[in-house]
Formats: sequence, C-alpha cells, structure tokens
Amino acid sequence: MSVFSSANLSALESVVAASVGSMFVLDPLSSLVDKSLVQSREDGGSQRFSMLRMIREYASERLADTPDRDQAVREAHAHHFCSFALELQDRLHSSERDSALRDLESELDNLRTAWRFWVDRGDLEQLFNLIDGLWALHEVKGWYHAAIELTRDMLGVLAISEPSPELAAEELTLRISLARALMAVGGYNVEVEEAFTRALELSETSDTPAQKFPVLRALASYYVQTANPDAAAGIGKQLVELGEQQGDQSILAEGHYVIGAAMLFADVGVSLANLDRAIELFELKAPISNRFRLGPNSGVLARTASGLMLWQCGALERGVSRINEALELARAIDHPFSIAYALYHSGLIAINRGRFAECLENARELAEISDANDYPLWATLAKLLEGVAISGLGKADEGLALTEAAVDLYQGLTPPSVFWPFILMLRSAVHAMAGEPDRAIELLDEAVAATGSPDTAPPDLRVLKADILRMLPEPDLETAETLYLEVIEAAGAAGFHLTVLTASTRLVTLRRELGLTPDGSDELATVYQAFTEGYDERDLVAARDVLGGAPV
Repeated sequence: MSVFSSANLSALESVVAASVGSMFVLDPLSSLVDKSLVQSREDGGSQRFSMLRMIREYASERLADTPDRDQAVREAHAHHFCSFALELQDRLHSSERDSALRDLESELDNLRTAWRFWVDRGDLEQLFNLIDGLWALHEVKGWYHAAIELTRDMLGVLAISEPSPELAAEELTLRISLARALMAVGGYNVEVEEAFTRALELSETSDTPAQKFPVLRALASYYVQTANPDAAAGIGKQLVELGEQQGDQSILAEGHYVIGAAMLFADVGVSLANLDRAIELFELKAPISNRFRLGPNSGVLARTASGLMLWQCGALERGVSRINEALELARAIDHPFSIAYALYHSGLIAINRGRFAECLENARELAEISDANDYPLWATLAKLLEGVAISGLGKADEGLALTEAAVDLYQGLTPPSVFWPFILMLRSAVHAMAGEPDRAIELLDEAVAATGSPDTAPPDLRVLKADILRMLPEPDLETAETLYLEVIEAAGAAGFHLTVLTASTRLVTLRRELGLTPDGSDELATVYQAFTEGYDERDLVAARDVLGGAPV
C-alpha cells in the first residue's frame, strides 16, 4: 500500500499478484481499515484506499527493509500504471476522450510515480507507454511547466539511448513541443531559440505526415510570435496541402487558421475566408492529429482572430460576438491557457469599445488564472490591461504606475516580438491620459520602429499619434491633419472601415477647430452610412455627434 498514493482494489490486487504472488487481498485490507491504518472512501461507485502520511512513511520504511521485495513491488506498480495508461490511449483519440482524461487524472499521482521509476531506469519503451496520456492531461489542464519537465525527462533518456531513425523522429517531436511550451509560458528567449534551432536541424530528416505536422504547426506559431507573417502564411499553405493529401480535417483546419492569422493585416478577404473555414472545420470536432500539442485551443484562436478582424472591418457586433464565443469556448473546455488567451483579447476589445470597467474585470481574472498556473507572460499582460483600464476610469497616476511596472516585467521576460508594438501603443495611451503627451509621442515612434516602417504600422497607431499631437503644449495640427488623411487612405485600401470612420471623425473635428472648409463632413457621412451594425459603439456615436445626430 505504501507505494500507491491511493489505490482501488483491482490495482492493489494486480500489484500484489505481480510482486508477491497470489493472495486474497480483501481480508487483510479490511483488517487494516478496521484498525484505521488504511482509510477507505467511496469514489465513483467503488472503494479507494489510502494511508495517512505518517503511516505511509512508516510502511515505506518497512518495505525498504527487504530491498528485493521493495524493488519488485515498485516495478509491479510501475508496470501496472503503464498498462493502465496504454489501455486509455485509443479512448484519448475518440469521443471518449473526456472520460479517459478523467480516469487519468484520478490516478495522476500513481502515474507520476511510475513515470519517475522508468525515468530512473532509463526505459524508453515504458515511458512511451505513459507519455501520451500524461501529456494530454497536462495540456488540457494547462500544466505547461509540468509538461516541460516531462519533455526534458524524455530528452534526457533519449540522449543516453542507442540512436535510431525512430528515436530521431521522437526527439524531433519532443523538441518542437518543448520549444512551443517554453514560448507559451515565458515568451521568446534564448532557450526557446535553441530549442527551435535544434528542432529545425532534426526536421530536415522528417518525411512522414506524422512527423511533419507537429513541426510545421510549431514553426507557424514561431513565425507568428516573431512577427514574420510571410513565413507563417507559407507554413499554413503547406499544412493545407498536407491536410488535403491525408484527408485530415484537423490538419486542414490548422492550416486555414495559420493562413488567416498570418494575413490579418495584409489581406482582409483572404484572412476572413480562411478563418471562417477554420472555424467551420473545428466545429466538426475532428480529433487532434498531433501528439504533444500545446497552446490555446485552435477553435479559440480562430474565433479570436476572426473577431479582431471583423471589428476592424466595421462588422462590430459580429466581431464582439466572435470574441465572446472564443471566451465561452475556452471556459466550456475548461482550458486555462485558452481562457488566458481569450481574456487578454477580450480585454483589448473592451479598451477599443471604451468599456474600461469590463477590461478591468478581464484583467483581474486573467491575473488570477496566470498566478494559479504560473503563466508569467499572461500575468504581465494582465497587469498591463489593468493599468490601461484604471487610467481609463480616471485614475491616471495609479494606472500609469501599474502600466510601467507591467512593461518592466514584460521586458524582463524577453517576450515574443509580435506583442511589442501593441504594448507600446497602450503604454503611450496611458501616458497621454496621465498628461504626458511628449512621452506618449516618443513611445509611439518606438512602436512604429518596432513594426519595421511607418507603412507597416497599424493604422490605429497613427490615429493615436495624431490625437496626441493635438494635445501637445504647442499642438502640431498640420502633422495631425496629414496623419488622419494618410490613415483614411491606407485603412480604406486595407478594408479597415472602423479605422477610416475614426480618423474621418477626428479630421472633421480638427478642421472645424481650425475653421477650415470644406471640413470633410460629406465624406464622413458616406463612411458612416456604410455601417449596418454596432450603432451604440463609441466610434459610431462620436461620428453621429459630429454629424449632428445622423440617423441610424
């Protein structure tokens, strides 16, 4: 009994028979329960047995007095739980996945004990019997740090094993998974780069779809996170081709998502079409193709990206609905990392809507989930959202202090570069709200530089810069007017109709302040009339006010 964290009767009988020999377990077990040396509790219609810690430690010491018997019992225990995990593998890839995961969780401590036994033995065969189930459980629960340790254990045993093509393929899959896990919990850093570099070296020998898919999907994440959309889109196309060749809907869905995400700010039509296709395919609930997957649920990712794009394009109600669907899905599957991802982006949309109290709620829930699961990147972004929200609610000094603290933490993580321009933009807005427009302009210029050039900078960033130029002690109204005009042209060409509306509203206001005619009201009215939803949203209300209460 001391080898088990807790045991059902069947497992105990199996280990006793394999290590000690045939015996009738129930009578001595009942006697131990009667003497309160073993505790019994009801668990899902059967009894489960365990020991208090002090009694278990004492029993373990007595077992260790006979080393041969001790090793026989521990090996029998490790074999039993390998068999248990192996029997659940088929269910993990079927409609019984949820129940299989519950069964795995009920034996988690025993499975970890078995894992440690086989790691110490360097037994790859037994570890492979365990890892699929353990990884699936850790991924679903968001236990990414523990998943990283599983991966490192496996790589350590692989390093002392006889090389073979099969083991090289396993090493590739594990290393790419390690890279994604490290990037998920801590951002992009030297360790992540080394993991990806080693995986890329190994990927040159990967020919089978089973090997290609996890490598390509992880590389897509890498390119998106490091702001290389062209490379990510190329990977997405390879995934679509692979999915079509294999007739695999889950690979196909991932490919369409990657293309859609990569093209978010490059081609609205292509982006939305691919994201819609991805959502449609994810709805089919096709089984996940790749072992050792990590990161937000793909359905959550696709809905979030689609929501952000629809919002920018002026489909405001549909955009908000998609963002809400992403959060609802993340909560429904109870996946902590997906919930964190959805809360962050829901907070961003709340800021864009001027709903700072809602953003504050998201930020605080995001902080709780991040602290509970040790997600330092999301914890940092939660603090950033909180700073922006508090500033928006009128507490500028408190909000600024929180924002600056968040940026300090963020820079200490060496995070993915894709976040940085948006963080600088939010930081700039907080400085502007705190009455520091000069500092706000400096941060916006840094954000533009981080995107590569003014031509590639998000249009919203240039709208904010024009707004702040008007706030300076000596306002630069000419440059502000030029920026609004540039944004209207660039955002219009890109299909970002909400940004066009926002810039047009600001332009009319500015020209009226300067007494200029024409002031652009006719053009603003044309832009406004193209909207068919979201009339209560802040930007449409502002446009109506400027137009003197244009009819809905």
